[in-house]
Amino acid sequence: MLAVGPGPGHGKKVILRYIRAMLADAAARAAELDRLMRPAPRPGAHQVAVLALDGVYPFELGIPHRVLGSADGRYEVRSASVDGRPVRTDSDLTVTPAHGPEVLADADTVIVPPYAVTAASAAVPDPRALAALARVRPGARLVSICTGAFLLAAAGLLDGRRATTH
Repeated sequence: MLAVGPGPGHGKKVILRYIRAMLADAAARAAELDRLMRPAPRPGAHQVAVLALDGVYPFELGIPHRVLGSADGRYEVRSASVDGRPVRTDSDLTVTPAHGPEVLADADTVIVPPYAVTAASAAVPDPRALAALARVRPGARLVSICTGAFLLAAAGLLDGRRATTH
């Protein structure tokens, strides 16, 4: 007897395609809901720039956004890379900050999250990162998380200031 119609496993493929489409739709709706529930920055909100460097730890990159971004619109948190391009994390992820280094010039607070530091990178930091930090205006609050302090020091931003790290 000759069978006509979809072959074996066709039903599973259709179901998997349907499930994938449903999950993609649910993820898009969840992202939109998260955006709508996050308070919009108030006029005059404290401007925060988070500088993402190659080797950044993704969890720590997200901390300023989650903590300050949920503070009733008192902060506007923006991520930046040293050149406006995607950044490799310390794992197999790549993140694409929405901004380039220009946002550091207007920031009231600049945060440098931790990144993978080697002896070579500690001795000779990325010149693009130093150029980005040169945009920080005098009087801006400087914050680092863990190894971010090494870059602030290399950029001379800690000269004459007390600093603590672990």
